[in-house]
Amino acid sequence: MASIDEQCEIILGPGNEVTDVPQNERLLALIREAPVWGTEKVLKLSQFLQGYPGTLSTGKHVALVALAMQAGPPSAQLSLFDYQSVNWWEEFFESVESGGEDKGEAEDENNNRALVAGNNPAARENVDTALLSFQIFYRRVPVNGIGLFVETFVPVGVDQAQNARHFILGVAPALS
Repeated sequence: MASIDEQCEIILGPGNEVTDVPQNERLLALIREAPVWGTEKVLKLSQFLQGYPGTLSTGKHVALVALAMQAGPPSAQLSLFDYQSVNWWEEFFESVESGGEDKGEAEDENNNRALVAGNNPAARENVDTALLSFQIFYRRVPVNGIGLFVETFVPVGVDQAQNARHFILGVAPALS
């Protein structure tokens, strides 16, 4: 079982994102090395998570995303479209499009308008295109005696190692 130096605390950003800081180098390496789970295993964990009210929403989220990604882009677009109204999506796609650079307030505001379409059919096409530009993977990363359950967002068509974003959703039992 892999371990992380007990002297180093894991540094997390908003949403439990594993940030790219020196303290997290070992954890990020372990995440990249851990095998990606297939849909069947993700759905099995989803059922496990839905067994308690405190983790019910995480279990439903994981099931929705796993099935949508398995079904392919059109289904993923429809299933995940409601997520686009959350400010996080705006920042995520802006970050991907800018390569992590700050483009300035005026340009950011224009990008926000394009990404936050709401129910406006004319603007929805921009959001649909954005939703096609990423994949989501799940994996269990054994660290210091527990299995971290990690959700990874990977923009399509970019260097995955540099642009993937990893979020710790909780802990996961070892599943066969």
